[in-house]
Amino acid sequence: MNRYFDHLNTLAELHAEYKRLALRYHPDMGGNDKTMAEINGQYDDAVKRIKAAPVADDDRAAQADRRAAASEMPAEFRTAILAALRCQGITLELVGRWLWVTGDTYPHKEKLKAAGYHFAGQKKAWYWHSPDDYSRASRKSLDEIKIKYGCQRVRMVDNCAIED
Repeated sequence: MNRYFDHLNTLAELHAEYKRLALRYHPDMGGNDKTMAEINGQYDDAVKRIKAAPVADDDRAAQADRRAAASEMPAEFRTAILAALRCQGITLELVGRWLWVTGDTYPHKEKLKAAGYHFAGQKKAWYWHSPDDYSRASRKSLDEIKIKYGCQRVRMVDNCAIED
């Protein structure tokens, strides 16, 4: 049995690795249910292990990971990512801890609403976030938000998801 997450020590590393593995092994992406179930189980165990690890007072990165873990909702996050990836003609981007969907979204608006996405009219984009991550509306453009919080793009190429 593969140990996918044993070498990771922070939630940021864990989230990035889970995302990479989900894009590769999810049944909708050409993987299989057994492998994805194994990855999900190991992911949940790794989250518990990292949350339980002792944190030194001066270790700011570990403290930030603990604050993020307090509000994390991995099952809902996974559902939101997979709902967007099933839509053709869209662009999915992880900006900070929010998901943003742009492109030809109109044909998929009911799917996006059902997955918990909301439409930002001024930005002409759909967004999803954990209820704990809510902040007041930003008057900045989506590009300015991407620069401030960082952006990771996921797109479909020949029925496979790749990160830019």
